[in-house]
Amino acid sequence: MNQEQRLVTQLSQLKDILEDAKAILEWFKLKVFEKSSNPSLKVFLQDDTFQQLTDKFVAFEVLWAKTSTLLKDKTIKLSQNKRNEFRKQLNKLSLQFFYLNSDVRIY
Repeated sequence: MNQEQRLVTQLSQLKDILEDAKAILEWFKLKVFEKSSNPSLKVFLQDDTFQQLTDKFVAFEVLWAKTSTLLKDKTIKLSQNKRNEFRKQLNKLSLQFFYLNSDVRIY
């Protein structure tokens, strides 16, 4: 796998982590809604939402750092336009993850 393919793969993995984090938050919202709708529910499920989100945050940050480092590597043969496009995608994903579960939308 060449460096450009590696960048594409890592950006795709970052998108997957972001989507997983969104799904975890949606399940948490549903759980809170269900609990508030039926407070007499006697079934208690262990809530590991915080741990799941922490795991996704760490995975995202580690992969973001690797991708960012790869983009800074001057030995990779990428045109400046292509490099800028990868940086733009990386920054967009980073902002989307940062503003996850807020009303801020990043396009």
